[in-house]
Amino acid sequence: MINDIKQIPTDRSITIISSPRTGSTALCYRINPIIPCFFEIFNPIGNTEEFRQNFWSNYDADYLWSCKIFPQMVAKYQINNKPVIILGLLDQKLDPLLFDKLSNKSRVFVLKRKDIVGQITSHYIMNETNKTYYSADESIADYTVDINEDRIDYIVKLILNCNIQANKFVDYSEDLIYYEDIKDSLNNHRIQPTINPKNYNDVRQQVEKQLKRYV
Repeated sequence: MINDIKQIPTDRSITIISSPRTGSTALCYRINPIIPCFFEIFNPIGNTEEFRQNFWSNYDADYLWSCKIFPQMVAKYQINNKPVIILGLLDQKLDPLLFDKLSNKSRVFVLKRKDIVGQITSHYIMNETNKTYYSADESIADYTVDINEDRIDYIVKLILNCNIQANKFVDYSEDLIYYEDIKDSLNNHRIQPTINPKNYNDVRQQVEKQLKRYV
């Protein structure tokens, strides 16, 4: 089990498989100065075809790279009892045996979060504020978010499904990383943890209440 990002080996390329709100962006920023990171190579927002082609041209070169994957973005199938990522609708040109390809060329780590209630609450706040992360020098005035049971229910089911998809790759990864174990070493000059609303505890309590319907 990795308890500090310094324990992540950097002698090979790295693929991080994670579900949302697990600190994957902060982790990529910390890895990036050591091993250039392509972040979410399958995210259609901001990632052009040229961007992906650049990744694949570096992929086969004598060159270390890193990236992160949200497995819910792509379809997953079992081939010879091993999970294989087959791209859905985002980019039909990529190799259908992507997981095998990445695992052969990189160290694969799964990034999770122990505090599922906190993960869901963070994602709900992100959706309500339309704010994915905060820059390191950013500050905002006190604010609150609406507590909407229907929207919370949607986020609860979304995150539970994302976690199920990420869990499928644990047995085939090199190691499991928990956000809570590395968060103290994630501090960097680019981003900071989510700035929580004044009613964070109220939102969290509602999330916890609604999560009990499913677990």
